[in-house]
Amino acid sequence: VEVQQHSIQQHDLVWPLPLHRPYNSMLTSTIADCQNCSTTGQAGTITAALFLDKFVAQETSWMHLDIPGEHEQALQGSKTGGNIEGVRAVASFLKEKLAL
Repeated sequence: VEVQQHSIQQHDLVWPLPLHRPYNSMLTSTIADCQNCSTTGQAGTITAALFLDKFVAQETSWMHLDIPGEHEQALQGSKTGGNIEGVRAVASFLKEKLAL
């Protein structure tokens, strides 16, 4: 929620997605404990977060940023082309939290 507030201030919108546990079935593998991407090609952002969740202690707060490589058109606060979507919001949040 705090990062979301910073995202609005920075015109760098982010939003929470659910860790929808039934999607864990998309990470199954016949040769490994799990794989790092969906077997179906769907729900990539959520399955990426579910993969990372397997390696983070339950009491640890964390976030997954699914950063797009580029924008075909300019958006408020960003230019056409390569982008670091979400990074400005997180940087603003950390700057406040760490009193920088």
